[in-house]
Order: sequence, then structure tokens, then C-alpha cells
Amino acid sequence: MYGDLGNKLVQDAKRSRNLKKNLQNNKNITDPAIKYGLGEYPKELIEQIIDETSLLGATAERMSELFELNEGDSNDKVFKCQYFTTILTIHRNKRCLLGYQNFRRENIEEYVWDNLTGMDNFSTEEKNINKVNGNDENLFFGKLDMNEQEYLKDYQKIIEEYSSNFPELEIKHKGNYGLQPPKDLYLEVRVLKDGGMVQTEYGVFNLIKDTQIFMRKSDAEALLQQGYLQIIQH
Repeated sequence: MYGDLGNKLVQDAKRSRNLKKNLQNNKNITDPAIKYGLGEYPKELIEQIIDETSLLGATAERMSELFELNEGDSNDKVFKCQYFTTILTIHRNKRCLLGYQNFRRENIEEYVWDNLTGMDNFSTEEKNINKVNGNDENLFFGKLDMNEQEYLKDYQKIIEEYSSNFPELEIKHKGNYGLQPPKDLYLEVRVLKDGGMVQTEYGVFNLIKDTQIFMRKSDAEALLQQGYLQIIQH
């Protein structure tokens, strides 16, 4: 029946969305595409929907010509219903296709934002190397259509160009700041162990055990992870 193929596409998107929600916090999942709700690109199904829509379009055009030539009975309710149903199916197929592509686009963009620092200079040569090594990026790219791969690269390039104009925003950082607006730009921290002089973008700090320092959160984050500092809670 006309429209069934489009419904299959919608159901596939729903399954992928639900699977993404269920696996979002599961660290045992190694396939990044599944974590972002992207299965194998259903190229054959999409081509079938396009062919069906083209066929329906040709049918609707012939029916419209019959009306214009007065060869069709304008009072024939069956004929009107057939024409109306054909037009509705065409529009529904288009909405299903656009909705599915938009669903995948959103997940691709989410992947790019979550992996900005790991995707720098990701060239075709590096992709071939990753294929041998079983890299996560290769697993993700393998689930994308050729046009989606190009979109991902172009989208990443746009972000790269934009973020290069605003280095102070630290858009590409994957820590607790970056895209997420920080509650506090500065932290008061206690030095847990001696670390010597530390050069940061906004100054030099001497890490002496049991001293307290007031510094930018972005400068403190790496030292916090390494165990040199501890945030002082007020």
C-alpha cells in the first residue's frame, strides 16, 4: 500500500531515538553511531520511497490533465477521492523523508559538538589509518551516507572557522566549560601538593602545598584532574 514505505522510515527513526535514550549513559557501548542514534543508512528504502513518490507524482499529473480536458467527471466522488489521496501520499512521503534526514542531521551535529577536540584535521588519509586501527571515528563514518559524510566535514569546518575568531570562548573544550555557560569564571582552590611554577594563559602560579589560590576555572581544570588542586567550598 502506498505510504507503507514512508512509515517504515519513521519507525526506524523512532527505534533509533529510543535506543539512543536507553544507551546514552552506557559506557560499555563501543559503537559511537549507535550511541548517537545512527544505524546503517537505509539507502535502498529511501530510493524506493523516492521512486514511489515519483510514480505518484506522474499519476497525479495525469489525473490533473483529465480535469483540465474535461475528460474526467468532476462530480465523480471516487475520482476526486483518488486524486486527493494521491496528493496526500506524495506530501506524506516527502515529510517522512525530510523528517528522517533531519533526525540524522541533528545526531550528526551532536556528534560533532561532542567530539570537536578529537576530530581536528580528520583527513581522508587519517580515516584510512583509523580503518585499520578500528578507530571510533571510522565506526561512526561507516554508518553515514556519502552526502552525510560531506555534511559532517563541512559542518565541522564551519565550527572551526567560527571558533578560531573567538578563542576566548573555548568553544572546542570538552571539559566542564566551553559550550556550557559556567556558573563561576573563577575558583578558589587549595594546593594539595607542590607543583612548582605553572604558566597559564592569564598568568603564572606557584603551586606550594597548603596554599590557596584564586584562579580562572579554565586554568584550574587540568590541575584539578591531575590532583594538584582542590576546590574550596564556601
